[in-house]
Amino acid sequence: MSNMTMDELTMLRNYILLPYMQTMVEKSIADIEYSTNVMSQAYLMAGQHVLDQITKESFACPPVTMLELERFSY
Repeated sequence: MSNMTMDELTMLRNYILLPYMQTMVEKSIADIEYSTNVMSQAYLMAGQHVLDQITKESFACPPVTMLELERFSY
């Protein structure tokens, strides 16, 4: 089990995982747009929904202050 605090886990999610997930979903959507797969329209709709949720979560994150960053330096 990790010794990370809830604040550290939240920062990890907000500033590392969410941007990475956004990039992955955007690339997948771009790949699907040129696909001849019968289900491509459904995949695009699902991908867009996931991207919308990631974007909503990203904008809900407050900016990190230097004081917060200093608090987590070891």
